[in-house]
Amino acid sequence: MIAMQMKNALIALSLALLLLVSCAPKAKETPQQVVPVQEPPKAVGVATEQVVTDIGSSVSEVDTLEAELDTSSLDELDADLAELDKLDFG
Repeated sequence: MIAMQMKNALIALSLALLLLVSCAPKAKETPQQVVPVQEPPKAVGVATEQVVTDIGSSVSEVDTLEAELDTSSLDELDADLAELDKLDFG
């Protein structure tokens, strides 16, 4: 009987300690202050002829690549896949 009371007292004491530890105020960590790095101001200048020429040539290259891309084979593949979808294999 006394052993049972001791066991219950030990369980109650353990639960009380667990509750005490879990509800104790936690130490707050102070965040380190982050100092933002100041970037030097970017120079805003007038577009030079070279920059304009480079942009123009890039646009021309895009137009050339777009013309070289041929999507007709993809259209044929889509048509073939559509025909396969219509077939009944059952």
